[in-house]
Amino acid sequence: MEAQTSFAELPEEQQPDHMGVESSDCVHWMVDYICRHREPVKLLLCRSEGTSYEHFVHNMVEVEVEYTLKYMDVLRRLGREIPELDEQMCHIIASGMFNGIFEIVIHDMPEGKALRYVDQLRDFYTAGRLKLMGPKIPQNTIENKKEIPPGSGVCTSQTNRRPGGKGAPFFFTG
Repeated sequence: MEAQTSFAELPEEQQPDHMGVESSDCVHWMVDYICRHREPVKLLLCRSEGTSYEHFVHNMVEVEVEYTLKYMDVLRRLGREIPELDEQMCHIIASGMFNGIFEIVIHDMPEGKALRYVDQLRDFYTAGRLKLMGPKIPQNTIENKKEIPPGSGVCTSQTNRRPGGKGAPFFFTG
């Protein structure tokens, strides 16, 4: 999974600033690919039992979990205060996210609707990521309406999303 490896190759101090930026492009690429190759993707997802592709989604989830755990270690080394999320919990979250994305092909959704749903799914997972792992912003900072520092990982509006590049664990899409 190119997105995860290229993200992990960034210098650790740059990773929080790139979290979710590049993965948006990867998710849109996935939707485009799925919509252009509906039949083979649907066979892979719905009819691969007993073949070497039987664990395709599970294997994707395992890669996601591996890189999510690595990123959590990076955040801790950078002094971020994040809760303990074990491998099983990360697996449950990543599995839910990937299976949500693949619903677009299982239910034959048109591309426009698929993109809208995937963006809403990303928003949903972004909110969860920020709740679990986002920067712990002191309440008085918000009450005093002080500016949130750049690179804090907090997206204050849709316009803060930057285009381009690749790489970030999808679990932490934002």
